[in-house]
Amino acid sequence: FVQRLLHLQDHARAAPGHHPGSRMRCEGELVITLQPARREHLEGYPRTTRAMVATDGQTVLGVVGLYLDGPRLVMHSEIQPALRTHARVMLRAGRAMLAIAKTKGLPVHASPDPEIEASERFLRHLGFKPLTPVVYQWEGT
Repeated sequence: FVQRLLHLQDHARAAPGHHPGSRMRCEGELVITLQPARREHLEGYPRTTRAMVATDGQTVLGVVGLYLDGPRLVMHSEIQPALRTHARVMLRAGRAMLAIAKTKGLPVHASPDPEIEASERFLRHLGFKPLTPVVYQWEGT
């Protein structure tokens, strides 16, 4: 599965509308680079995951990724406050991950963070629908 995800991530990298590795100049001095996550970006993650990472230089501002959990994929994200005002960056990363998920034919589950108001809006914007009050599902069809 992991090797297949690596191959699919390469495919998603070239998908129209997804430009991982591209740089975006944002307000102030922030220059955000969106790229596939490397091992050092994912230190501390308890599972094997494929992810996109948004950085400003060497500083990780956000991660959006997928991991396999039985008969489903789980999408996770970690977004620093400095990146929350730049939603387009994380939407790009989320769409790249969903492009990978679509080829697997598995549902994707995610849970919005109740402490972050925009979390639920982020999932809905990507096409997730409530499965339960705390779990959202993306079918990919």
